[in-house]
Amino acid sequence: LVTTSCQLAGIGGAALFTPIFLLVFPYLGPQYPLECAGSALASALLTECFGFASGLTGYARRGLVDWEIARQFIVVSIPTALIGALSAKYVSGSPILL
Repeated sequence: LVTTSCQLAGIGGAALFTPIFLLVFPYLGPQYPLECAGSALASALLTECFGFASGLTGYARRGLVDWEIARQFIVVSIPTALIGALSAKYVSGSPILL
């Protein structure tokens, strides 16, 4: 329901899953622990990956994906994501310095 609503509105489901995880999970009991907001965000983004994969599969089956443009995005985004992930430990954790 959340993912469908977000898809219809044109936003990612993680935008709504994160607050849902933060606000609802504590009421479910101690068997659903989330240590911090980062855990809620990571859970929401992981859930979002399945939604994007489902959408991509549907569009690809209908032949609506321009694979040449997708390849160009992949060639840039994957190395950039890896560089960002590896260099994140060298960036200060203080939001003031960011």
